[in-house]
Amino acid sequence: MAATPPFTLPQFLLRWLSSVFVVFLTYNPFHYSFWHWVSEPEGGDIMLKAVVSVALFIVYVFMVWVVLASLGIWGVGAGALIGILAAVEILDLLPESSRSRIVVELIALLCVATFFGIGLAWPHIATRLSGQVQKRYLVKIKKPWA
Repeated sequence: MAATPPFTLPQFLLRWLSSVFVVFLTYNPFHYSFWHWVSEPEGGDIMLKAVVSVALFIVYVFMVWVVLASLGIWGVGAGALIGILAAVEILDLLPESSRSRIVVELIALLCVATFFGIGLAWPHIATRLSGQVQKRYLVKIKKPWA
C-alpha cells in the first residue's frame, strides 16, 4: 500500500484561506463583495453578473458537496452547532462598546469560513489522526438491494 503524503499546517491554512476568500468574496460588511455588486441600483453588465453568479454557485456546490461527503450530515450539524456556540462565546468576550454590526458580521463570516475550511481538510486530518486512508465518495453509490 502506498504511503499517504503528510498533511501539514500550510496545507490546512491554504484550504482555510481559500474558504475565507470565497466567503468574503460573496459577502462582507465593507460593501466590496459580490452581494453588493449584484444588488447595486445601477444596471451594470447583466451578463457579467450572470456569469460570476454561476461561477460562484459552482464553487459553493463543490464546497458543500465535499464537506457533506467528508463530514456527513451529523458532522455538518455538529459543526454548525459548534460554529454558533463559538460565535456567541466570542461575542461574549468582547466588551459591549465594541459589538458593532460589522464586528458581529465578521465573526459570523469567519465561523462559516472556518467550518468550510475544516470540512475541506477533514479527510486529511482524519487520515493523519487515525492512520487510515479515508475514502471520499462524492457520487452516491447505488446499492443492489435498494
